[in-house]
Amino acid sequence: MHKCWTGIVDQRPDATLARKITDATLKISGSLVDQMIKNLEQYTTNLEKLVKERTSQLEEAQEHAERLLLELLPK
Repeated sequence: MHKCWTGIVDQRPDATLARKITDATLKISGSLVDQMIKNLEQYTTNLEKLVKERTSQLEEAQEHAERLLLELLPK
């Protein structure tokens, strides 16, 4: 499927080949809607993981900034 989106026309498969690949994929793993749901679930899981990592990085940076600020301010 990714080859169908390439900007270089010569690297794109023709419609017949794309249809054969799509049909073979759908026979193996269910309907197109099932595939879309599966892809969205994977995307959601990846985004949740990324948000968790970035939140952790933000919290660490905030703690570091707070420590630096406390060191700079007079007591």
